[in-house]
Amino acid sequence: MHKLPTVIGSGRRTQASTLGSETVPASRVVSGRLERAWWWGAAVLIALLSLARVVDVASVQLAAPFDLLYETPNLRTIQLLQQGRNIYDPTVYADAPFWITVYTPLYHYLVAALPSSMDNPFLAGRWVALCFMLLSALTVFVVGRRTLWVSVLAFALFFLTDPVVSNTAFLKNDSMGLLFSVSAVLCIARWRTSAWWVVASAVLCVAAFFSKQYFIAAPVACFLFLATKDWKKAVLFGVAGAGLLAALLAAAMLYWGSGFWFSVFGALRNPLTYGHFQDQWVIMLHQPVFVFLLVTAFAAMLWRWRRLLDAPFALYVLVSGAVVVALVGKEGSSTNYFFELTLASLLWLVFVCQDLPAAPSRRTVLLATIALLGCVAAQLATTQMSEISFTSRPAASEYANWTTMASNAIRQSSGTENPKILNLSRAKFSYLPPPGEISVNDPGLYWLLWESGGLSTQSLIRSIQERKFDGVLAPRGFLSLADAQTPLPDLHRAVRENYQASLDLGPLEYFVRSP
Repeated sequence: MHKLPTVIGSGRRTQASTLGSETVPASRVVSGRLERAWWWGAAVLIALLSLARVVDVASVQLAAPFDLLYETPNLRTIQLLQQGRNIYDPTVYADAPFWITVYTPLYHYLVAALPSSMDNPFLAGRWVALCFMLLSALTVFVVGRRTLWVSVLAFALFFLTDPVVSNTAFLKNDSMGLLFSVSAVLCIARWRTSAWWVVASAVLCVAAFFSKQYFIAAPVACFLFLATKDWKKAVLFGVAGAGLLAALLAAAMLYWGSGFWFSVFGALRNPLTYGHFQDQWVIMLHQPVFVFLLVTAFAAMLWRWRRLLDAPFALYVLVSGAVVVALVGKEGSSTNYFFELTLASLLWLVFVCQDLPAAPSRRTVLLATIALLGCVAAQLATTQMSEISFTSRPAASEYANWTTMASNAIRQSSGTENPKILNLSRAKFSYLPPPGEISVNDPGLYWLLWESGGLSTQSLIRSIQERKFDGVLAPRGFLSLADAQTPLPDLHRAVRENYQASLDLGPLEYFVRSP
């Protein structure tokens, strides 16, 4: 009998299609070749469509010299590191410039160490995110080495989900955490080989946490998987991971002070709402490819239920799904929370597909491939470019001109080349080229913290009353609100009593000091 390599994990070996000197009928050989040609053709077609879409979106977003949507809070963290400042210092987030840094810092340290562009300060961070997203997607090839066409298909499908396309070239730390999490699961799949794989998995789980703190699905899935196999290695994983995490958290507290704990844990306690939960799921469930992946992944669990614990991938799907359900309703969350569930589903499906030569019938796979092609066609036909990109070439040019115009108008209205601006509008507008001294890098989060009492408004109100800002950038109609209509009447009243409207900037208004 010809031996085939063992599938990653501890699954059974599969037999080759020829046994000894048995003669394989010519019709069977031709049929097998036609099936492989069909599968390869479908995989390559979908891969080309997927890559064309992601390249189109990424090339535009990389070149945009402005905040695409919610990049400036991360950019401010990077800029603080480049200035050699404590990124979690309470004097930074509780007083001017009111820059709060709510994420663990591994991604920001990496980007801060790279050369930055004066013309486009977002560029380095976007490139780093893009590289980590590509590397994350490539992990499907580690699992699917025996069925290469399945890996090609999985790689393509990952980039066909809308949030992945949007966030591939986007200054944010999700893709770094995703790579470390997925790599931790791949390491734990080799637990039989050596205990060092278990330790490596624990280290990667901690690295994922220090990239972004919501990446907790991998360590839970890895521990549960080991607990079903070998309690000693499960304890090793738990001790190594928890010990390293505790040591690094203690070091962070010593190095950055109490502001680290508040920024990373306290500031993100946003309320959970069913409306926000529903909104995110509606977006995802309107994507045929995502729905196909989710349904197929759970169907595969029923079909191959005896293989659920042969590798950690099924548990990874279940735990990452539970994390999404638990966290996506939090105000401030978005569809980027579905990255891990999507890739976990693909890893599980690729793993299951390693059994295709021994499957009861290839007709099921053929029908599934046809259904998938239909889902891909439906998604491409119904998805507008505005749904998968934060900008477009015409919009980028128009918006770049608008930001330049707005910056010039603000400087002229303020009477200084480098005005001190209080931003009460949106995170997107907390960077305007050339950069002025803009306070409040994340107005949405600050409003939540001020309303909940997580941070006091007294320092900001005092700065407004003392007219320390040359101007205030706020949403249209801000001053016309009655005190009863605003959740922070003292803050609203302070602006109204000390500043007056000066510029109409479309969705925004700019106020300067009253006479």
